[in-house]
Amino acid sequence: MPDAVARVLLRLLAKKAAERPDSGEALAHLWALARRDVWSAHARGQYRGGRARSGEHPDGPGQVEGLREAWSVSLPGEVTWPAAVMGEGDLVAVGTRGGQLVLTHASGRPFATYAARDEVTAPATFHGGHVLFGAWDGTLRRVNLLSGAQLWQHQARAEFTGAPTLWGGQVLASSRDGHLYALDARTGELRWAYRTGGPVAASPVLWAGAALICDESGWLHALDARSGHALWKVEVGTVHGTPALLPLEGAEATLVVATWEGEVHALALSAASGRAALAPEPTLWTYDLEDEVWASPALSGSLPGAWRCWPAGAARCAPCA
Repeated sequence: MPDAVARVLLRLLAKKAAERPDSGEALAHLWALARRDVWSAHARGQYRGGRARSGEHPDGPGQVEGLREAWSVSLPGEVTWPAAVMGEGDLVAVGTRGGQLVLTHASGRPFATYAARDEVTAPATFHGGHVLFGAWDGTLRRVNLLSGAQLWQHQARAEFTGAPTLWGGQVLASSRDGHLYALDARTGELRWAYRTGGPVAASPVLWAGAALICDESGWLHALDARSGHALWKVEVGTVHGTPALLPLEGAEATLVVATWEGEVHALALSAASGRAALAPEPTLWTYDLEDEVWASPALSGSLPGAWRCWPAGAARCAPCA
Protein backbone atom coordinates (compact mmCIF):
# COMPACT_ATOMS: atom_id res chain seq x y z
CA MET A 1 0.00 0.00 0.00
CA PRO A 2 1.41 3.44 -0.89
CA ASP A 3 2.59 5.42 2.15
CA ALA A 4 0.28 8.36 1.37
CA VAL A 5 -2.78 6.10 1.51
CA ALA A 6 -1.54 4.36 4.67
CA ARG A 7 -1.20 7.72 6.43
CA VAL A 8 -4.84 8.57 5.73
CA LEU A 9 -6.00 5.19 7.05
CA LEU A 10 -3.93 5.63 10.21
CA ARG A 11 -5.57 9.02 10.78
CA LEU A 12 -9.00 7.39 10.45
CA LEU A 13 -8.05 4.66 12.95
CA ALA A 14 -6.41 6.99 15.47
CA LYS A 15 -7.48 6.33 19.08
CA LYS A 16 -7.73 10.01 19.94
CA ALA A 17 -10.64 11.84 18.34
CA ALA A 18 -8.52 14.97 17.96
CA GLU A 19 -6.19 13.07 15.63
CA ARG A 20 -8.99 11.88 13.31
CA PRO A 21 -10.47 14.04 10.49
CA ASP A 22 -13.15 16.25 12.07
CA SER A 23 -15.47 16.29 9.04
CA GLY A 24 -16.20 14.65 5.71
CA GLU A 25 -14.71 17.68 3.99
CA ALA A 26 -11.44 17.24 5.91
CA LEU A 27 -11.34 13.55 4.98
CA ALA A 28 -11.97 14.35 1.32
CA HIS A 29 -9.09 16.83 1.43
CA LEU A 30 -6.77 14.19 2.92
CA TRP A 31 -7.72 11.69 0.21
CA ALA A 32 -7.09 14.31 -2.48
CA LEU A 33 -3.62 14.97 -1.08
CA ALA A 34 -2.93 11.23 -0.92
CA ARG A 35 -3.94 10.73 -4.56
CA ARG A 36 -1.71 13.62 -5.58
CA ASP A 37 1.23 12.20 -3.62
CA VAL A 38 0.77 8.71 -5.08
CA TRP A 39 0.60 10.09 -8.61
CA SER A 40 3.65 12.26 -8.10
CA ALA A 41 5.67 9.36 -6.78
CA HIS A 42 4.31 6.36 -8.71
CA ALA A 43 2.85 6.05 -12.17
CA ARG A 44 2.57 2.95 -14.28
CA GLY A 45 4.16 3.22 -17.68
CA GLN A 46 6.81 5.69 -16.50
CA TYR A 47 10.46 4.88 -15.93
CA ARG A 48 11.47 3.63 -12.45
CA GLY A 49 7.90 3.69 -11.14
CA GLY A 50 7.00 7.33 -11.80
CA ARG A 51 8.26 10.87 -11.80
CA ALA A 52 10.07 10.52 -8.46
CA ARG A 53 12.18 7.70 -10.04
CA SER A 54 12.32 5.83 -6.72
CA GLY A 55 12.58 2.45 -8.43
CA GLU A 56 9.81 1.16 -6.16
CA HIS A 57 6.62 -0.29 -7.67
CA PRO A 58 3.86 -0.57 -5.02
CA ASP A 59 1.76 -2.89 -7.19
CA GLY A 60 4.63 -5.28 -7.90
CA PRO A 61 4.94 -8.82 -6.53
CA GLY A 62 4.68 -8.99 -2.76
CA GLN A 63 7.02 -11.99 -2.52
CA VAL A 64 9.87 -12.12 -5.02
CA GLU A 65 11.62 -15.25 -3.74
CA GLY A 66 9.39 -17.57 -5.75
CA LEU A 67 9.61 -15.73 -9.07
CA ARG A 68 10.59 -17.95 -12.00
CA GLU A 69 11.09 -17.36 -15.72
CA ALA A 70 7.76 -17.70 -17.54
CA TRP A 71 8.91 -17.08 -21.13
CA SER A 72 11.61 -15.52 -23.28
CA VAL A 73 11.65 -13.94 -26.73
CA SER A 74 14.40 -13.22 -29.25
CA LEU A 75 15.00 -9.53 -29.95
CA PRO A 76 16.30 -7.96 -33.18
CA GLY A 77 19.31 -6.47 -31.44
CA GLU A 78 21.12 -6.06 -28.13
CA VAL A 79 19.59 -4.24 -25.16
CA THR A 80 22.19 -1.83 -23.79
CA TRP A 81 22.46 0.93 -21.17
CA PRO A 82 20.33 2.79 -20.23
CA ALA A 83 17.46 0.84 -21.85
CA ALA A 84 14.87 -0.64 -19.48
CA VAL A 85 11.94 -3.00 -19.82
CA MET A 86 8.76 -0.95 -19.39
CA GLY A 87 5.20 -2.16 -18.89
CA GLU A 88 1.64 -0.88 -18.95
CA GLY A 89 -1.43 -3.08 -18.62
CA ASP A 90 -0.87 -6.15 -20.80
CA LEU A 91 2.08 -4.72 -22.73
CA VAL A 92 5.85 -4.84 -22.25
CA ALA A 93 8.27 -2.67 -24.24
CA VAL A 94 12.05 -2.57 -24.65
CA GLY A 95 14.32 -0.81 -27.12
CA THR A 96 17.24 -2.40 -28.97
CA ARG A 97 20.48 -1.37 -30.63
CA GLY A 98 18.97 -2.64 -33.87
CA GLY A 99 16.79 0.48 -34.02
CA GLN A 100 13.46 -1.00 -32.91
CA LEU A 101 11.09 -0.64 -29.99
CA VAL A 102 9.73 -4.15 -29.43
CA LEU A 103 6.39 -4.68 -27.67
CA THR A 104 4.98 -7.97 -26.48
CA HIS A 105 1.97 -9.00 -24.46
CA ALA A 106 2.60 -9.96 -20.84
CA SER A 107 2.26 -13.56 -21.99
CA GLY A 108 5.25 -13.15 -24.34
CA ARG A 109 3.08 -13.11 -27.46
CA PRO A 110 4.36 -10.48 -29.97
CA PHE A 111 2.36 -7.25 -30.18
CA ALA A 112 4.23 -4.80 -32.43
CA THR A 113 7.66 -3.51 -33.46
CA TYR A 114 8.17 0.20 -34.14
CA ALA A 115 11.19 1.21 -36.20
CA ALA A 116 13.57 4.10 -35.58
CA ARG A 117 16.52 5.26 -37.67
CA ASP A 118 19.03 4.44 -34.93
CA GLU A 119 19.51 2.63 -31.60
CA VAL A 120 16.62 2.84 -29.13
CA THR A 121 18.39 2.90 -25.78
CA ALA A 122 16.15 5.36 -23.89
CA PRO A 123 13.41 3.79 -21.73
CA ALA A 124 9.97 4.15 -23.32
CA THR A 125 6.95 5.78 -21.65
CA PHE A 126 3.32 4.67 -21.99
CA HIS A 127 0.53 7.23 -21.90
CA GLY A 128 -3.13 7.18 -22.93
CA GLY A 129 -2.94 4.44 -25.55
CA HIS A 130 0.35 5.75 -26.91
CA VAL A 131 4.04 5.09 -26.38
CA LEU A 132 6.83 7.69 -26.42
CA PHE A 133 10.42 6.70 -27.15
CA GLY A 134 13.67 8.39 -28.08
CA ALA A 135 16.51 7.15 -30.27
CA TRP A 136 20.26 7.62 -30.67
CA ASP A 137 19.75 9.89 -33.69
CA GLY A 138 18.07 12.51 -31.47
CA THR A 139 14.49 11.75 -32.52
CA LEU A 140 11.66 11.51 -29.98
CA ARG A 141 8.43 9.92 -31.24
CA ARG A 142 4.87 9.49 -29.99
CA VAL A 143 3.14 6.46 -31.56
CA ASN A 144 -0.45 5.18 -31.31
CA LEU A 145 -0.33 1.67 -29.85
CA LEU A 146 -3.36 0.35 -31.75
CA SER A 147 -2.70 1.74 -35.22
CA GLY A 148 1.07 2.18 -35.12
CA ALA A 149 0.61 5.68 -36.52
CA GLN A 150 3.16 8.29 -35.49
CA LEU A 151 1.45 11.35 -34.00
CA TRP A 152 4.52 13.55 -33.88
CA GLN A 153 8.29 13.58 -33.59
CA HIS A 154 10.82 16.04 -32.21
CA GLN A 155 14.39 16.31 -33.44
CA ALA A 156 17.18 17.20 -31.01
CA ARG A 157 20.85 17.76 -31.82
CA ALA A 158 22.07 14.59 -30.07
CA GLU A 159 20.82 11.27 -28.75
CA PHE A 160 18.00 10.74 -26.25
CA THR A 161 19.00 8.40 -23.43
CA GLY A 162 16.59 9.66 -20.75
CA ALA A 163 12.99 8.52 -20.45
CA PRO A 164 10.28 10.91 -21.69
CA THR A 165 8.46 12.27 -18.62
CA LEU A 166 4.84 13.44 -18.57
CA TRP A 167 3.88 16.42 -16.42
CA GLY A 168 1.21 19.12 -16.76
CA GLY A 169 0.34 18.35 -20.38
CA GLN A 170 4.03 18.38 -21.30
CA VAL A 171 6.60 15.78 -22.23
CA LEU A 172 9.95 16.56 -20.60
CA ALA A 173 12.82 14.90 -22.43
CA SER A 174 16.55 15.20 -21.74
CA SER A 175 19.12 14.92 -24.53
CA ARG A 176 22.85 14.53 -24.69
CA ASP A 177 22.92 17.82 -26.58
CA GLY A 178 22.75 19.33 -23.08
CA HIS A 179 19.10 20.40 -23.14
CA LEU A 180 15.94 19.52 -21.26
CA TYR A 181 13.07 19.93 -23.73
CA ALA A 182 9.43 20.54 -22.82
CA LEU A 183 7.04 19.52 -25.60
CA ASP A 184 3.28 19.77 -25.84
CA ALA A 185 2.14 16.22 -25.09
CA ARG A 186 -0.64 16.36 -27.71
CA THR A 187 1.10 18.09 -30.63
CA GLY A 188 4.83 17.74 -29.91
CA GLU A 189 5.28 21.50 -30.24
CA LEU A 190 8.27 22.88 -28.35
CA ARG A 191 7.22 24.92 -25.30
CA TRP A 192 10.65 25.62 -23.84
CA ALA A 193 14.21 24.30 -23.72
CA TYR A 194 16.73 24.66 -20.90
CA ARG A 195 20.45 24.38 -21.60
CA THR A 196 22.64 22.76 -18.95
CA GLY A 197 26.42 22.88 -18.83
CA GLY A 198 27.03 19.47 -20.39
CA PRO A 199 25.48 16.33 -21.91
CA VAL A 200 22.46 14.89 -20.08
CA ALA A 201 22.05 11.12 -19.89
CA ALA A 202 19.75 10.96 -16.85
CA SER A 203 15.98 11.29 -16.88
CA PRO A 204 14.35 14.25 -15.12
CA VAL A 205 12.84 13.92 -11.64
CA LEU A 206 9.63 15.90 -10.92
CA TRP A 207 8.69 17.18 -7.47
CA ALA A 208 6.78 20.19 -6.10
CA GLY A 209 6.43 21.76 -9.56
CA ALA A 210 10.17 21.54 -10.21
CA ALA A 211 12.11 19.50 -12.74
CA LEU A 212 15.41 18.23 -11.33
CA ILE A 213 18.06 17.23 -13.87
CA CYS A 214 21.73 16.24 -13.59
CA ASP A 215 24.31 16.81 -16.32
CA GLU A 216 27.64 15.15 -17.00
CA SER A 217 29.54 18.34 -16.15
CA GLY A 218 28.72 17.75 -12.49
CA TRP A 219 25.68 19.96 -11.81
CA LEU A 220 22.19 19.31 -10.46
CA HIS A 221 19.73 21.84 -11.91
CA ALA A 222 16.28 22.72 -10.56
CA LEU A 223 13.83 24.34 -12.99
CA ASP A 224 10.27 25.58 -12.87
CA ALA A 225 8.63 22.70 -14.76
CA ARG A 226 5.95 24.99 -16.19
CA SER A 227 8.20 27.70 -17.64
CA GLY A 228 11.68 26.18 -17.75
CA HIS A 229 13.12 29.06 -15.70
CA ALA A 230 16.12 28.14 -13.57
CA LEU A 231 15.48 28.00 -9.80
CA TRP A 232 18.92 26.94 -8.54
CA LYS A 233 21.79 24.58 -9.22
CA VAL A 234 24.39 22.81 -7.09
CA GLU A 235 27.56 20.90 -7.94
CA VAL A 236 27.30 17.16 -7.16
CA GLY A 237 29.70 15.40 -9.56
CA THR A 238 29.31 13.71 -12.95
CA VAL A 239 25.98 11.85 -13.14
CA HIS A 240 24.98 9.20 -15.68
CA GLY A 241 22.20 7.42 -13.76
CA THR A 242 18.88 9.03 -12.87
CA PRO A 243 18.60 10.26 -9.24
CA ALA A 244 15.84 8.92 -6.98
CA LEU A 245 13.53 10.99 -4.78
CA LEU A 246 11.58 10.05 -1.66
CA PRO A 247 8.74 12.47 -0.74
CA LEU A 248 8.41 12.97 3.02
CA GLU A 249 5.83 14.60 5.26
CA GLY A 250 5.76 18.35 5.73
CA ALA A 251 6.59 19.40 2.16
CA GLU A 252 10.02 17.80 2.35
CA ALA A 253 11.86 15.21 0.29
CA THR A 254 15.20 13.45 0.05
CA LEU A 255 17.01 13.23 -3.28
CA VAL A 256 19.68 10.53 -3.67
CA VAL A 257 22.24 11.20 -6.42
CA ALA A 258 24.79 8.57 -7.47
CA THR A 259 27.81 10.02 -9.27
CA TRP A 260 30.07 8.43 -11.86
CA GLU A 261 33.05 8.94 -9.53
CA GLY A 262 31.39 6.60 -6.99
CA GLU A 263 30.05 9.03 -4.41
CA VAL A 264 26.36 8.77 -3.48
CA HIS A 265 24.84 11.95 -2.01
CA ALA A 266 21.57 12.32 -0.09
CA LEU A 267 20.23 15.87 -0.34
CA ALA A 268 17.43 17.41 1.72
CA LEU A 269 14.79 19.35 -0.25
CA SER A 270 11.97 21.55 1.00
CA ALA A 271 8.90 23.08 -0.64
CA ALA A 272 7.76 25.01 2.43
CA SER A 273 8.09 28.29 0.52
CA GLY A 274 5.92 26.97 -2.32
CA ARG A 275 8.91 26.11 -4.51
CA ALA A 276 11.37 23.26 -4.40
CA ALA A 277 14.56 24.40 -2.69
CA LEU A 278 17.63 22.94 -1.04
CA ALA A 279 17.42 22.79 2.74
CA PRO A 280 19.76 25.19 4.61
CA GLU A 281 22.03 22.20 5.38
CA PRO A 282 21.34 20.15 2.22
CA THR A 283 23.81 17.26 2.51
CA LEU A 284 22.36 14.56 4.76
CA TRP A 285 25.18 12.13 4.03
CA THR A 286 27.68 11.03 1.39
CA TYR A 287 28.75 7.42 0.83
CA ASP A 288 31.74 6.46 -1.33
CA LEU A 289 31.36 3.21 -3.30
CA GLU A 290 34.95 3.57 -4.56
CA ASP A 291 34.00 2.60 -8.10
CA GLU A 292 32.20 4.02 -11.13
CA VAL A 293 28.39 4.24 -10.93
CA TRP A 294 26.30 4.16 -14.11
CA ALA A 295 22.98 2.93 -12.73
CA SER A 296 20.34 4.58 -10.54
CA PRO A 297 19.75 4.17 -6.79
CA ALA A 298 16.49 2.71 -5.52
CA LEU A 299 14.55 4.00 -2.51
CA SER A 300 11.91 2.46 -0.31
CA GLY A 301 9.81 4.19 2.34
CA SER A 302 7.88 1.07 3.32
CA LEU A 303 9.83 0.32 6.51
CA PRO A 304 8.21 1.74 9.70
CA GLY A 305 10.03 4.79 10.99
CA ALA A 306 12.79 4.62 8.42
CA TRP A 307 13.65 4.32 4.78
CA ARG A 308 16.35 2.46 2.96
CA CYS A 309 18.31 2.99 -0.20
CA TRP A 310 20.15 0.59 -2.44
CA PRO A 311 23.10 2.52 -3.94
CA ALA A 312 23.60 1.78 -7.60
CA GLY A 313 26.30 -0.77 -8.16
CA ALA A 314 26.35 -1.90 -4.52
CA ALA A 315 25.75 -5.49 -3.54
CA ARG A 316 24.27 -4.40 -0.23
CA CYS A 317 21.59 -2.08 1.10
CA ALA A 318 22.36 0.86 3.33
CA PRO A 319 20.16 2.48 5.99
CA CYS A 320 19.43 6.08 5.09
CA ALA A 321 17.78 7.21 8.31
